[in-house]
Amino acid sequence: AGEAERRWPGFRVPEDYQVIFEQRSGYLMVENCVRAHLDLAREMGAELQFDQSITGWEADGNSFRVHTESDIFHAGQLVISMGSWAAPMLKNLGLEFTVLRKPLHWYPAEHSLYHRDAGCPCFFYEIPEGHFYGFPAFGNGDLKVALHSGGDPVSDPLQLDRELDHQEQAVVEQFLEAYVPGVTRRASGHATCMYTMAADRFFVIDRLPQHPGVVIAAGLSGHGFKFTSVLGETLCQLLLDGRSALPTEFLSIENALARQRHAS
Repeated sequence: AGEAERRWPGFRVPEDYQVIFEQRSGYLMVENCVRAHLDLAREMGAELQFDQSITGWEADGNSFRVHTESDIFHAGQLVISMGSWAAPMLKNLGLEFTVLRKPLHWYPAEHSLYHRDAGCPCFFYEIPEGHFYGFPAFGNGDLKVALHSGGDPVSDPLQLDRELDHQEQAVVEQFLEAYVPGVTRRASGHATCMYTMAADRFFVIDRLPQHPGVVIAAGLSGHGFKFTSVLGETLCQLLLDGRSALPTEFLSIENALARQRHAS
């Protein structure tokens, strides 16, 4: 703890806590990542469809139909990766997913303590009040901080409440006061995202037993984006080769259902 405070004086660490520093860790610029994946997909011949609200899918002999509000798409094989809309698309599997509302916050912070250029790392605190994380400031931006644990259930992702939750913000600011004291309490912005939680917090990555031409990725539980590239490769291998080069059996539907039964 003492060594961590000397190295990063903007953070406070209780004396009886252990600190782990992973030099190869970091963060992703999400929009740039999405654009890069879309550009690469186009280069490989993919046709991208936007603003297509999917209402359902069904088998059609040896192929599949995907229904949207305005069209029907036909495919010989199908990847279903629906994020917070996974539950209604996979309802026949018996899998349980809970969608949680997760606010994010930004605060101005002392450049010499909390800026990326000053050596400030990403951080994650596991404390009795919850699991808090954040990213350093970069460019002319501010430090990002959020509560990873907890969250209010969302019944309809289309009706997500994106207003500032002052009570939740107060919890975050109490964390800042105790552990990241050089950050101001004048919030510069907030946003809201959703976690789609499987019962056991594991991912569900598998082919559908009754439809080998369909593979799914669901229940990414708040930390799936960093695995986007490897998940895409794995799903393609499962679809085209019937198996992945990576050990994904522990993420199977069968194991997810077993863990779900154990959790209940």
